Amino acid sequence: MEKKGCFFALLAGMTWATMGGLGVVLGGLGLTPYEIAFNRLFFGFLLTAIFLCKKGKEKLKVDKKGFIYILIIGIITQGCTNIFYFSAVNISGSIVATLLICTGPLFTMIFSSFIFKEKLTKFNLISLAITMVGCLFVIVNGDIKKMNFDVAGIGFGLLSGLTYGLFPILSKKLEGKYDSEVIISYAFGVGAVVVFLFCDFDSLILEYSNTNIVAISLLLGLLPTGIAFFLFLKSMNYIPVVKASIISLVEIPTTAIIGMLYLNEVVTLSGGIGIFLVLGGIWISKFK
Repeated sequence: MEKKGCFFALLAGMTWATMGGLGVVLGGLGLTPYEIAFNRLFFGFLLTAIFLCKKGKEKLKVDKKGFIYILIIGIITQGCTNIFYFSAVNISGSIVATLLICTGPLFTMIFSSFIFKEKLTKFNLISLAITMVGCLFVIVNGDIKKMNFDVAGIGFGLLSGLTYGLFPILSKKLEGKYDSEVIISYAFGVGAVVVFLFCDFDSLILEYSNTNIVAISLLLGLLPTGIAFFLFLKSMNYIPVVKASIISLVEIPTTAIIGMLYLNEVVTLSGGIGIFLVLGGIWISKFK
């Protein structure tokens, strides 16, 4: 059962990795970072809701308590995470922002030890440390001069890591009480409403006349949103939230490999070392 959980977490991380490439394409088509974030959540909500409708409309019903969970998860882990992340991107650049959102599993580990009483084993700590160092090597990719350590940017980046790290915690709290797939689907919708406040409505409507933008946005809503989150939720049925979060960091080296293969990006020796460190850290996480 543990192997199944690790497999789902790996698939989730690898699927999340498609977000970078799809985001680059949408950026090239003229979308702002907030518009990309809105499209991701909006189309993610539409696609997952359609999928759940096919399983029966009864699946979509939630009570008052479930609705409150939706608002909390949607606002904090979807809306706020995207706002904080892209604010960090605008201030300090994508390298610092991406590095700091990767602190999510660290916050997950801290919250998990208090809320779920999960024991922090030495292997968990070593695994997370090695994996995060590997992420640093991959993201910087041999050019640390690109990093802009602005105080505000770092603050927003750490907040994005904090809210991102709360996702597995809040989702785990739903286990056995509500259909987590329904909750996260609606949470995408709530998050989309929050991010929409930072977008220009007229600009969005104009962009939707471009079929390429709509097609790429649908992929963004399907792969690194709907499918990735569903896989991650599935992994937590078999393994602890901390292990699932660490394994999902395979997203970072996978993103680098996708960029090298399809976006003509160069992975330096530093980036290569980082990839091996991340994979090594994930391998260590299997020990108890």
